[in-house]
Order: sequence, then structure tokens, then C-alpha cells
Amino acid sequence: MADFKKRLSIQFLGLKSKLMIGFTLISLIPLLALAYLFIYYPFVDIPLYDFIILTISIIIALLGFWILRDLINPILKLTEWARLINKGDVTQRLKKERTDEIGELFDFFNNVTEKLQQDMERIRELSITDELTGTYNYRHFYRSLGDEISRVHRYKYPLSLAMLDIDYFKRNNDTYGHLVGDLILKEIAQLLGKSCRNVDILARYGGEEFVFILPHTPESQGLVFAERIRRLVEGHRFAPGAGIPQECRITISVGVAGYKEGDTAESIINKSDHALYKAKESGRNKACSFSMTV
Repeated sequence: MADFKKRLSIQFLGLKSKLMIGFTLISLIPLLALAYLFIYYPFVDIPLYDFIILTISIIIALLGFWILRDLINPILKLTEWARLINKGDVTQRLKKERTDEIGELFDFFNNVTEKLQQDMERIRELSITDELTGTYNYRHFYRSLGDEISRVHRYKYPLSLAMLDIDYFKRNNDTYGHLVGDLILKEIAQLLGKSCRNVDILARYGGEEFVFILPHTPESQGLVFAERIRRLVEGHRFAPGAGIPQECRITISVGVAGYKEGDTAESIINKSDHALYKAKESGRNKACSFSMTV
């Protein structure tokens, strides 16, 4: 990348100013020739061969100006595009204004940039997604929670965190095998994903634990949401052929904590984890808020 930037600097830096000087010098050729003739000859006495030379000079100057503009302008556009791409702006596209070889070159670079943008978006998606369940991963969850807390400080809206754990998940793994355990995790993740709003963030917290970030939601409403998803999972029956035995019944325990002034990402996570522990301690398949534990 450094070599690419160096080559751009050597070849194209200052080209616009050089181009302007070149155009000016070319346009001066016929003007100087015309001035010379008018100084030394009256207009009617201009020799024929001088007049022919003047005409040819004008034609050459005009052709030279047109050719330079036609060739250099695409180079300038391509150079500016390359500088933006080099800075990481892969949304840039070259405007195709012609159908010749230069137009084909612009098409090629646009196609390359389009593919690069798609690859970068895919890499970003993979970097924030849990491979097994398709939900967000812990890294994205933690970063998003920090962003939401910053917005809460600014706009003063309520925020809740709901942490859930699949009850007796290890026992299911021991009974049906880890492959069935993975299938359970994927189907539960799909079920949870369909139960939340667009503004909510669902992430796999680790193992059999998932967590919801619930913007604009006070703790009391977060508890209502937790109870709703608890009942949803409790009543879910896995479809035949899904690879999960029909006798397998899944329940979850949920802990909810609302943001309080002075909370950090770590403190609200600890509070929701504490509420989850109380829900499991009191018999599992329950939803509990942090306020109920203090």
C-alpha cells in the first residue's frame, strides 16, 4: 500500500497545474504566429505560405488541446478515485461518460471496487457474528452496549439488559449429544430473533447464554419482555425432522436489569447476571428483575 501511494505521488502529483500550463502554451502557438504576421505584414499582404502555416498552426493547437484534454481528464479522474480508494473509501465509483477503451477501463475498476466493497462488508459481518447461531457475538454486544449507554447519557431514555440461560443445557448435551445441543442453540436463537424489535440487539453471550440490549425500555417493561420470551420458549415444539428429539423440552431463565445513573457496561451486565442467578436459584424457567433481588 505504501508503494502504491508513492507511485501515485511520483506520477500524478501536480498534474493539474502542469496540464493548465501545457494548454496555455499550446493556445499561444497560433496567437504568437498571428502577432508575428500582423507586425511584419499588412493583413492583405500576408504571404500565402505564411497564411497556410498560420492555419496549420491553429489546427495543430486545437487538435493538441482536444487530444490532451481527452486523454488527461480521465487520468485525473482515475487518480483522484485511486487516492480515495487508498484512503479506504470503497464506495467511490468512476462516472462512465464514454464507450471507448477508457470507458471499458472505468467499468473494470468499478467492478473491482464493487467486489472489494462486498468483500469488506462480508468480512465485517463475519467479525461481529456468532458463527453457530447467526446472532451478534460478544465483541459486538459489548461495543453496542457502550454506545447505547453513551446515548442514554445524552438523550436520557431508559435502557434495559435481559440475560438468559438455557435451563439444564449440559444435561441435554449429555443425553442427546453435542450435535443436538448445537441444533437447539440455533433454533432458540432463531426463535429469539423473531421476538425482538428492530432496535433491540440480540447476542450470544457465551455457551448457552444470550443477551438482549433493549433501548427505550425501563426495567419493568424489560421484565414483561423477559416473561414473554420465557413463555415462548417453554411452549415451543421443535419441528419433526429438525434433528432434535420430540421429547426434548427447552426452558430458559432470564435476568433483567435497568440502567441507573452512574452504571457502566460492566455494572449493568453484573446486575442482569445477578438477576439471572436468582431466577435459576428459585427453580429455573423464570424471569427475574434486579429490583426484585434487592
